[in-house]
Amino acid sequence: MRKPDSFMKESQRLNGPSLIGFKRAAMEDIKLSDRTILPKGVHMVVPVVPIILESVTPDPGVFQGLRLYYEGQKPGQSNLHQFAMTDKNNMHFGHGKYSCPGRFLAANAIKIPIAHLILN
Repeated sequence: MRKPDSFMKESQRLNGPSLIGFKRAAMEDIKLSDRTILPKGVHMVVPVVPIILESVTPDPGVFQGLRLYYEGQKPGQSNLHQFAMTDKNNMHFGHGKYSCPGRFLAANAIKIPIAHLILN
């Protein structure tokens, strides 16, 4: 179901569930590369919307339901653009070892009614 995946991910990209992605608290003092120090206990968030609307996507403000379907047609890209896959440009489900384990269930919960509508 590559086309529904593309449509769902594009919908999520433009109408995400939250303006911020994951929230974290520093467990110890953190020194950034510019020598800024984040003290232990400080809370941090990642702004999801600005990341998604950056120029990594052509026409980022325009909804194109099959945008990621066509991206997935490129060699080696077939699985990278599925709804439940995460990357540094789409953090609605988090990313890396802290990504949401329920994202696959969420994807299937959306696809089941879509499949039902198509088949009936």
